[in-house]
Amino acid sequence: MDSIQPEDDKWLLIDDHTMFADALSIVLSILRPSLTVDVATTADLAIKYLQQTEYSLVILDLHIPKCASEELYLTIKQTGIDKIMVCSGAFQPQKALALRNLGLQGYITKEADAADILSFADRITKGESWVCSSLHQQQLEHYEGSRTLLTERQIHILQLLESGATTKQVAHQLCLSENTIKTHVRLMFDKLNVSNRSQCITRARKLNLLSAY
Repeated sequence: MDSIQPEDDKWLLIDDHTMFADALSIVLSILRPSLTVDVATTADLAIKYLQQTEYSLVILDLHIPKCASEELYLTIKQTGIDKIMVCSGAFQPQKALALRNLGLQGYITKEADAADILSFADRITKGESWVCSSLHQQQLEHYEGSRTLLTERQIHILQLLESGATTKQVAHQLCLSENTIKTHVRLMFDKLNVSNRSQCITRARKLNLLSAY
């Protein structure tokens, strides 16, 4: 049986996929008649709602046009809301870790049914500091462990190489010598057990080391 919820509880769902957002809003309200779920399809509209209405929870998609997820998250927190969870299309360990370090309380994917999303949200509103499925938690822990393979400098170098930059261009951008870049690259080959740059980039992608923020 559901625990007793505050009357006229209000949540804000921020998602530019209108059909999904509207459908989830309706189903959540059916599952809990005392709940009102407003929908904002843009960052500007979301901030406007947050300035005008007091919400107990914000459910945030990671991909809102013209706004980086971390920036939007911090902007939301600045409005005074402190209960925020992500509901996005896929689990992205790098973004999950970055947002969790900023204070995000939970992460669930859109493949979950509305009852699971409601359950996650309840756990967050009751004060749990981090709510995630066991599978996604394992992926997050694996990602955290794999990040220790490479230094932040090496990951940055690899990101530049992935974008097509030459050794000379990477050295110039990072204000390092070409020999220093080559040394880092050789170290990365050893750490990732590969023999060339293509294999290094492929391996790093599999480990989610190059996932875009």
